[in-house]
Amino acid sequence: MEELELLEKSIRQRQELLYIIETHKDEDGICRLSQKEIGKHMGKSPTRVSQIIKAINREKKSIKKEYGGYVVDYDNMAVPGLPNEVMKVFIYMREHPDAFLANENIVANELNISRETLIAAKTYLRDNKSLKTILENY
Repeated sequence: MEELELLEKSIRQRQELLYIIETHKDEDGICRLSQKEIGKHMGKSPTRVSQIIKAINREKKSIKKEYGGYVVDYDNMAVPGLPNEVMKVFIYMREHPDAFLANENIVANELNISRETLIAAKTYLRDNKSLKTILENY
């Protein structure tokens, strides 16, 4: 299913970004590569690197800008992140298709996720297929 491929691609990009930060950190644990330099390693633009960092930090701030570089807070990375939350939304939408058009704050609160995560999950569901087809085949 296409939305799961998009989710998988998103997860791979996040893993790649974290790997680059981890492998380029100094002895003090700080990666001092710029977003432009990180982007070169990933084959992505600095804007896309910024978007990936924001996506990683959506639920818990896991990549922090400190002392002119990036630090990964692995304690925050251990909490259930976007992939788990997106799957939760997929299942919920399958069981409650009317929730797709419902008030996002109410649905997010019911699922115990942020509104931003709900919007991200709905974006995966919208891409290239009708919601009905996705939910029927999920």
